Amino acid sequence: MATFTAVATGNWTAPATWDLASSYPQAADTAIVPNTFTVTLDTAAQACITLTINAGGVLTDATNNLGLTVSGLTTVSGTLTCGSGTMSFGTAGAAQDGYALTCNTGCTFTGGSGTHNITCINIAGGTVTFTSGTLTISGTGGNPTNAAIGLAIAPAATADLNNGTVTFTYAGTQLLYTSTPGTDWTFGILITNNASCVLRGFNAQGPDLLATTLTITLGTLNTAEITSGTSRDLTISGLTTLNGTLTCNASTCSFGSGVTSDYALSVSGTFTGGSGAHTMGSLAWTGGTFTFTSGIT
Repeated sequence: MATFTAVATGNWTAPATWDLASSYPQAADTAIVPNTFTVTLDTAAQACITLTINAGGVLTDATNNLGLTVSGLTTVSGTLTCGSGTMSFGTAGAAQDGYALTCNTGCTFTGGSGTHNITCINIAGGTVTFTSGTLTISGTGGNPTNAAIGLAIAPAATADLNNGTVTFTYAGTQLLYTSTPGTDWTFGILITNNASCVLRGFNAQGPDLLATTLTITLGTLNTAEITSGTSRDLTISGLTTLNGTLTCNASTCSFGSGVTSDYALSVSGTFTGGSGAHTMGSLAWTGGTFTFTSGIT
């Protein structure tokens, strides 16, 4: 295992780009891109174990669309620009110590139109944009006391997840964390797709969720925070397809109030309305279990 630090602007596989000029970062190595240098991914199937992009440093795949695999932790304080290639950060499906991808103040992360596989993400600052690609969050991480977090977004950060597809697939509880509870998080297409996945807010620090489309293929979306049980609101402007489980608790939930071209809420799984207020453009119940305990619909 070696640590490679960029000393010039150039291609990833060009030895002259790095301080260890006889080679370039491999799967077991650490790569660091410091201030003033731009490193371009130029060959397919590149990998490293740890990636750090310092403030002022740039790593780009926007031109060649080749992708990169980082099996350990990635920290971005500079710029990471993705293209249509597949970018993988962390060990898929793992519960790890630390976040697979951390975006700090000053970070500019542009997801591009490719496929992104990330164990867990901490958007602590900067600007993170997914334009049209797919993002799969497959595990959990954080520090040891927050080790079940799948996605953390700080209120000071700019996180644009509106135009792509975000899928949660961990075989266990994946928590959503914000330091300001009740902050709105907006997604384009939000999906859960693992029978054992339970997606919910962190204790007393969960977000309200908004999305254009919600699909619970497998697993559970529970609007109540873990431990505290505080209900967070759920607003879906388009279509909701429920094959898994949606538990609404005391949340205010809205499903496609303006949808006229299709059923706003299609249920073939388990829908538990709880005691909150629910607004639905229309409803198709084709199977499964549909329950309202004491809420208003």
